[in-house]
Amino acid sequence: MVGLLGRGGMGEVYRADDLKLGQPVALKFLPRDVERDPERLERFLTEVRMSLKVTHPNVCRVFDIAQADGRHFLSMEYVDGEDLASLLRRIGRLPEDKAVEIGRQLCAGLQEAHDGGVLHRDLKPHNVMLDGRGRAKITDFGLAGATEGIAGAEARAGTPAYMAPEQLAGGALTRQTDIYALGLVLYELFTGKRAFETRNLNDPASLTTSTPTNPSAHLAGLDPVIERAILRCLDPDPARRPASASALADALPGGDPLAMAVAAGETPSPEMVARAGGVGSVRPLLAVACLVAILAGLGGLWALGARTSLFHYVPLPLSPAELKVVARTSLASLGYPTPPVDLAYGYGWDPAPVNAIEARSTSRDRWNELSTLVPSPAYFWYRESPVPLVPMNIMGRTASFDPPMDRAGMLFVRLDPSGHLWLFRANPPELAAAAEAGREPDWNALFSAAGLEVASFERTEPQWTPPGPSDAQHAWVKGGVRVEAAAFKGRLVWFEVMSASRVADTGEPVPQTFGQVARQIAQFALLVAITLFAAFVARRNLRLGRGDTRDASRLALLFLIVSTVVDLLRTSSSTAAFLGVFPQNLALNLFLAAWLWIGYLAIEPYVRRLWPQALVTWRRVLEGRWRDPRVGRDLLFGGVGGILANAIISLPHAATWFSLPPPTPAGGGLVALGGVNHLMAALISIPPVAFIVPVGILLVLLIARLIFKRPWLAYLVAIAVVALNFRAWAQDPFLASSQVLTLVLVTVILTRLGLFALMVTIAFLSWDVVPLTVDPASWYFPYSLMSMLLFAALAVYGCVIALGNRLSFKDWVLDGE
Repeated sequence: MVGLLGRGGMGEVYRADDLKLGQPVALKFLPRDVERDPERLERFLTEVRMSLKVTHPNVCRVFDIAQADGRHFLSMEYVDGEDLASLLRRIGRLPEDKAVEIGRQLCAGLQEAHDGGVLHRDLKPHNVMLDGRGRAKITDFGLAGATEGIAGAEARAGTPAYMAPEQLAGGALTRQTDIYALGLVLYELFTGKRAFETRNLNDPASLTTSTPTNPSAHLAGLDPVIERAILRCLDPDPARRPASASALADALPGGDPLAMAVAAGETPSPEMVARAGGVGSVRPLLAVACLVAILAGLGGLWALGARTSLFHYVPLPLSPAELKVVARTSLASLGYPTPPVDLAYGYGWDPAPVNAIEARSTSRDRWNELSTLVPSPAYFWYRESPVPLVPMNIMGRTASFDPPMDRAGMLFVRLDPSGHLWLFRANPPELAAAAEAGREPDWNALFSAAGLEVASFERTEPQWTPPGPSDAQHAWVKGGVRVEAAAFKGRLVWFEVMSASRVADTGEPVPQTFGQVARQIAQFALLVAITLFAAFVARRNLRLGRGDTRDASRLALLFLIVSTVVDLLRTSSSTAAFLGVFPQNLALNLFLAAWLWIGYLAIEPYVRRLWPQALVTWRRVLEGRWRDPRVGRDLLFGGVGGILANAIISLPHAATWFSLPPPTPAGGGLVALGGVNHLMAALISIPPVAFIVPVGILLVLLIARLIFKRPWLAYLVAIAVVALNFRAWAQDPFLASSQVLTLVLVTVILTRLGLFALMVTIAFLSWDVVPLTVDPASWYFPYSLMSMLLFAALAVYGCVIALGNRLSFKDWVLDGE
């Protein structure tokens, strides 16, 4: 014990040295008469419980409570300085810039207490300490209580001169009660005078109508912004005071709470991040301009996507429902009329003929050849099984090759987009019946089903080995088209139309090169290292109280729900197949959700410390503030960014302007054409991708930022590392260059607009989740329209809420404001 620091209504405070911690502390003892008063003792214990909830640089920290010689005492942070009341008595008032700084610190400390569910109830200059560096710390939570449920006699506890009218009247206390007291402190801070020289505390009616003298009456030249902020705090009506201490801080001139926290080496809390950045609304003209740009861009992308799609050259005239009927009818005509236990179907495309054209032709019209190829690079596959089709892949999705054709009675058909049979395969029974004498498949019917004329083909020697058992095999050839077929015991088991130049798989072993093995080992080691590092950092953040477990859990749960819904929409209609696949899908989704939870806990605190501005809108979204104007603003800006990114990615299509060959047509999105359920699954899967990709980019930038202290150097290195891994450099430097430009744009959006805006940008890069067509007569035109309308609706919603409480667009147009 070093010496007495002071006495107050709730006890004596001594300075002491903690021999274990090796640092000075302040010990607060209750008077002996209070020790014997259960009510006052409980108030002391309440101070401890309330104070332990609040940890902030601008709040005096409480360490512990103990008892010695029958007396309770509180161990708390020792502040080497003086209280604000003493300072104001000594110097009168603070300079305006210093008063603003102290005012912001008081707002930050009080907001942290309120976020912890604590009201101070006795905020006054005596309870504000200034340390040796001039930093303010709020002390003495002896009257602290929960932010809800305080009223009556308990509400009137405190210092009357610094009480709000509702507190003096014994009414319910809220955060605005502390805001009123803070306004009184700020009044003295800027003017050196009390707001009310005299107050009739016994006349509650006068308290609800009395207003203080304007601060500018005591200090000429006071910034009007400061005066308005103080007077708002002192409004007798709590509803008209600032909504929060952070809102009051925003009302003070200059300064950026996030920048101040980063400059002080502190990590702003998630709540502070969400409160930063102001309202974020945009002017009507800018909002409408962004909306028009997005809608026009979507229209242009729709037209370009339809023109450059693989299915512009290879049309899809029949829907899956129609092709499924054709496939079943073909199987019945081939001698397999029995309905299956389970079936699956979908679209696909073969990249081999596309790659062959790309390798041999540099013509501007080279892709027109796709429409004449036999077989077509686009196809519809259909398979039937006497047992449930339970796939083996980790995603649990049935494919043309998964599960494998390893059961007797399994059937497989491949049709071209017009419904012509180009591949048939059947697994005969393990116990084959005796062949009927002279029975042979009707080859003419097969050629008719394939849309070919058997008379125009020449018989030739079979060359290809049938995929299953057979006792009869035939082959035909015509120009560049070859047909192979086989039968077993008089029944057709294989029929295939192929290119005569098709390269056969010889079955020769293809050993991996040292480079391939080394790359696989490096990728696996990197994945393990990242996982272990993320787990270690997440555990450390949790131990230090930095991790945001609430939002990490929300995101993991949301990811789990969305992924499960997508799997349910894509799962086979067979109950047995569903039960066989769902546990596997659920296990994978649980693993990915856990990985996401760990990764978020590892990354988010560092991003909050280094780039808190990047998380402002994202934090508001997590708080459920979907109608926040800043959310609307970033929906618009992110949408414009997505349109720009798509425009950059589409630059290779301008190659024809320079007499260069056009890039490979896009063949993606076929899974979504499997039906409405598959379309919904494709659209619902956009948000998880829009979240995971930006977080991955953020992780790369974060690692670079931790290694290289200069932000611009970190960004440059991160872009270079990612760009060097683009495979397009060796194949198409033009495409690789557009990818680098897109990466630069993505980095700018992330660092200038934030994480949420980048998520919107990535979402807009997924506009082609279905093959696009501008032909209203096409069966999948509604699919294209639904995809476009989804993004258009997102942009319209962003425009509406980005305007905030501004004048309506109608009035803006009519009045010219």
